[in-house]
Amino acid sequence: MDDPFALQPHLDDLTTSGRKSACTATTPEELTAWQHQARQRLHRMLGLHRHTTGTVQAERLEEQARDGYLEERWRIGIDEGVSVNVYLLRPAEGGGETPVLVMHGHHPNVQYCIGNFPDEETRERQLAKDGNYAQALAQAGHLVCAIEQRGFGARISEGRGQDWEKPWTDRHLFLHYLHHGRCLQGERVWDAMRVLDWFLGLEGVNPENLACTGNSGGGTTTLYLSALDERVRISVPGSAFSSYEASLLNKEFAHCLCNYVPGLGEEMVSGDVAALIAPRPLCIINGEEDHIFPAQEAREQFVTVQRAYDAAGFSKACALKLQPGGHRYHIPVSLAWIREWTQR
Repeated sequence: MDDPFALQPHLDDLTTSGRKSACTATTPEELTAWQHQARQRLHRMLGLHRHTTGTVQAERLEEQARDGYLEERWRIGIDEGVSVNVYLLRPAEGGGETPVLVMHGHHPNVQYCIGNFPDEETRERQLAKDGNYAQALAQAGHLVCAIEQRGFGARISEGRGQDWEKPWTDRHLFLHYLHHGRCLQGERVWDAMRVLDWFLGLEGVNPENLACTGNSGGGTTTLYLSALDERVRISVPGSAFSSYEASLLNKEFAHCLCNYVPGLGEEMVSGDVAALIAPRPLCIINGEEDHIFPAQEAREQFVTVQRAYDAAGFSKACALKLQPGGHRYHIPVSLAWIREWTQR
């Protein structure tokens, strides 16, 4: 006899009860109409309606010559007294024609992403899984803007909660923002939007070629940002796409709280979120053995994405690139996609 007090059946019912903002479009007109409504709902669920747009303030803090590029550190002041820690990687020659916004993952912070490591052992470990993808993009000739996401590096809060031994404070930030009707993922997307206001205004930057990429937690921010902000012309999220049931709601794996968006499960699945990017070029990179974002469920969710691109008339502008291995970035795949769709 089933336990009458067990709550798992109730959770399962919630998960399978359908979604209000499912993408069912079959024509360009239907897709545009659906995206308009769905973006408004996602914008609100992320808490972005609570922000007001003020003047961005930019201050260059330091610079250092690196291998083939100049690394500049900037403070980008946005609304509510918040400052974003940003690294601008300028190739030796130009780069503004193919700018890339980069989001690092859930620890290590932005330093690993831009190729700065504390020791040789860490360097070798990170290079083995392409953890220095911002650096690699700069060395390939792209002008790279790498954002340090809230909760990491210089951008931590004083209250560490249960994470007091860890070098990040995303749990505390998530709960604090939730208490005020926001969510940490929304705050990260807002940071990226405001940094784009500055980045795209730099001399020589071609906004028509703007790409955005990130891995793991950075891939998640890339997905949401690309879904909401059409200034992102080319999107390459890594290690961040699967069904919510197999990833965020997986009973066998404790995900970081910063992944969760209140109310999202009632409205959309991950395939719907990615469908908001259509018809802009989208390359989703996942590992075949990624136990955090399982590949089989990624394939299933990608069916919704492909249908949206088919409806838009741009079937070849989206791809799910499943790679050997687990939870990691893949620089060659990312570089190839960005090059393929630049200035088309």
